[in-house]
Amino acid sequence: MQRRLLSTLAATGLGLALAVSIAPSSLAAESTAGVVEGGVTRESLQKSVSDAVGSDSCRSIDFEKAEVTPLASTDPLRPVTRYRLTVSGTRSASNVVVRLLPVKHVEQPLFWGVMVIGCPTGIGLPVLMPYTATYDFNWTMGTCGIEVIGETRTQQFDLAGCRPILLAGTKWVLDSSSLGVPVPEGSAITANFSDTAMSGSTSCNSYGAEYSVGENGAFKIGVIAMTARVCDSAIGKAESAFLSRLTAATQLQATKTELRLRGNGQILLRFVPAPTT
Repeated sequence: MQRRLLSTLAATGLGLALAVSIAPSSLAAESTAGVVEGGVTRESLQKSVSDAVGSDSCRSIDFEKAEVTPLASTDPLRPVTRYRLTVSGTRSASNVVVRLLPVKHVEQPLFWGVMVIGCPTGIGLPVLMPYTATYDFNWTMGTCGIEVIGETRTQQFDLAGCRPILLAGTKWVLDSSSLGVPVPEGSAITANFSDTAMSGSTSCNSYGAEYSVGENGAFKIGVIAMTARVCDSAIGKAESAFLSRLTAATQLQATKTELRLRGNGQILLRFVPAPTT
């Protein structure tokens, strides 16, 4: 999936991608924060713009309107979901060329970042002028869609039908591939949420702790209480890895189909809905 997405960027876009990973953490439509979601500063994004286009003169600029419209598939025998992102706003000079530049993510995020940048070319008049820029892409890019990133605001487009959910009453099972160590067959790591508490199984012991989710999905877990069952070696390693990643998590993302706990710019734990009985 990741390989297909990166190939799509190269084939359908500007042929450039920013070498920085950002992790959108909320399904909110707009944000005006000075830090792009996931803790990546705009200064680091600006450096990535310069590296990608080979010039320090290109800058992130603001946009006033952004919209995504579906496009017809170019191959009726192999239909592909295609979209066009159209962004408009005001540029600061007549010689500023506005481009939409996709961010290169290390892993597929919920929302794939697309930066709005302005690059001066030649000599121009310092006069405010309107601009319109477009970017065509296939599929949804991110798991849920894309995030347009301007100088002082961002806007997300939910193209896959993701919706924020209330955690209370939800039950999840860990995708063992996200743990980094094997979870023995027949064992499962689980997470169940109430309004204020998270509980479940570490695959060996039962655990419970208070938790909170703040602005932009900021996640914090309290002191973890556990039973004291002695685990065999393999289960013990899985339990230790799970607890280590759980306490390191600083951000929570949840949709109907998955729950991600993130930290240090990466997915630490990924859960899927528990089977209903």
